[in-house]
Amino acid sequence: AEKATAAKSEFLASMSHEIRTPINAVLGMNEMIIRESRDDRIMTYARNVESAGKNLLSLINDILDFSKIEAGRMEIVEADYQLSSVLNDVTNMIVFKARQKDLKFDVRVDETLPDGLHGDEVRVRQVVTNVLNNAVKYTHEGSVSFQVNGTRNDDVLELTFRVRDTGIGIKPEDLPKLFKKFERVDLVQNNTVEGTGLGLSITQNLLKLMNGDVQVESEYRKGSTFTIRIPQKIVSDEPIGNFQEKFERYVHKMRAYRESFRAPAARILVVDDTEMNLTVVEGLLSKTEVQLDTASSGAEALRLTQDTPYDLILMDQRMPQMDGTQALQHIRQQERGLNRQTPVLCLTADAVSGARAKYLAEGFTDYLSKPIESATIEAALIKYLPTEKVVLQKVSDESEQEEKPGPRSGLEAFYDSVEDLSYGDAVKFCSNEAILSKTLEQFYRSIGPNADEIERYLKEKDYTNYTIKVHALKSSARLIGAQGLSDEARHLEDCGNDLSEDSIREIEERTPGLLSEYREYREKLSPLYAAEESARESAPEISMMELREAYEAIEEFAGIFDIDAIDGIIAEVRKYRIPAEEAARFEVVETCVRNTDWNGLEAALKK
Repeated sequence: AEKATAAKSEFLASMSHEIRTPINAVLGMNEMIIRESRDDRIMTYARNVESAGKNLLSLINDILDFSKIEAGRMEIVEADYQLSSVLNDVTNMIVFKARQKDLKFDVRVDETLPDGLHGDEVRVRQVVTNVLNNAVKYTHEGSVSFQVNGTRNDDVLELTFRVRDTGIGIKPEDLPKLFKKFERVDLVQNNTVEGTGLGLSITQNLLKLMNGDVQVESEYRKGSTFTIRIPQKIVSDEPIGNFQEKFERYVHKMRAYRESFRAPAARILVVDDTEMNLTVVEGLLSKTEVQLDTASSGAEALRLTQDTPYDLILMDQRMPQMDGTQALQHIRQQERGLNRQTPVLCLTADAVSGARAKYLAEGFTDYLSKPIESATIEAALIKYLPTEKVVLQKVSDESEQEEKPGPRSGLEAFYDSVEDLSYGDAVKFCSNEAILSKTLEQFYRSIGPNADEIERYLKEKDYTNYTIKVHALKSSARLIGAQGLSDEARHLEDCGNDLSEDSIREIEERTPGLLSEYREYREKLSPLYAAEESARESAPEISMMELREAYEAIEEFAGIFDIDAIDGIIAEVRKYRIPAEEAARFEVVETCVRNTDWNGLEAALKK
């Protein structure tokens, strides 16, 4: 049995590596599509591929880690590291995920914690990220808070990470399953949540290897608190400082960004061993049009600086094998090197008193502390790039203009005329008005079929499908800024998940009101589409034979998932008036195509 288990684990580890190679290739090619495409529909498809690919890669990574643990090959590799760097990486990643779900993400870090520690930085980051990811994943509204404290005992710091959320919580009977491999609790409520059920199992195993532990407190439907304790050796007494203030400044700047200059003729090199940090810098500087090269190690940086002249180099200090100071010294000593005089700025999370003097003494031109803020890095580039290559933007003038209300769009004016709709919320959730316009039309076209389905599932007491439909309504209503409708759908979704006698009574009593409010939006939104529908009413009626031919063509193209061809057919049919007896069916077909609901489309075409 032990040999069989070992063979299984070895196979999983080998296959995980084999599978990751083509996944990385798919994601790489997809990234090229995202960069080069200007077609909104293709961009939507590419973003879906990116999201699905990253989820798949995350599952494979979990399996790989767990197979290593089972095979006894998971090792803890200890080295000196900075706690502020780990916290910077984790919080920068989680804040984006929390904002995508409109969750408040609160960070509190003890300012007196020593920053220089000795341990396995990679595994500490992985453990904390796993727990924070879970908190965001299972919290649909409210907040996630992250507290970092510690207790000192001689030269050992017992680090304490506490993650609280206002999520779905855990039933008492499910708590024992929480850290078991391939176990996922409350499958009825969480059947749409992605994952292997390995994350917390891996977390617990990694903590055991680091002599740490994790404790859980939870109240079902109220939220959970995970407390992680990890002992780490102290190698520097320099305090971490006010991390909270820097984090809040970072979030504020992220919201209010406007580039202060452009320098398309300038070329810089960014060196950092953490890919996410390189991505952050690339994102911060993307609108400045600076030519940017990246290197993930000191050795790679030396290869680039030998042959390419740069106007400025941004160098991470703490890297494996060759740190930033060593890389800087090699650059200055390169024979026939093209960057012996190039300004080099140190990137570091070391923001304690005296840090600037220390890095200047080591030969750096200046230093930037992490988390890097857009305003700070842009100010540094303006200061150190050749002046003839920098074109300053009139930020203050543009900011003043931005504060004045600009011309209102027709859609914004329409929103003001409709009670219970918020233009601000809708644009925030849809990113821009162009996407909002498409989303709003999809919502409008699907009101009839969706409301009828919710009503049918209620009559049939099919609460599983009923709950799925009101869950979808909750999300779609929120996207268009109909918060009241979304809140009512959310309440009935909760009732559908619970299915107690009281919850079923709530569903039966409140669903008619929900459907009435939902169907009213057909009338509320109709002015946006009145001209189009009026033109359609005056158009000649399509014959039943032509409509049947259209259905057959749609069915044929659906078999090969050719959505473009189907859209073309629907656009042609829409030039005609649909016979009254076929209007409802055609609307269902159109809705299924918009939602890429192939099963629903097949059922509608066979009626």
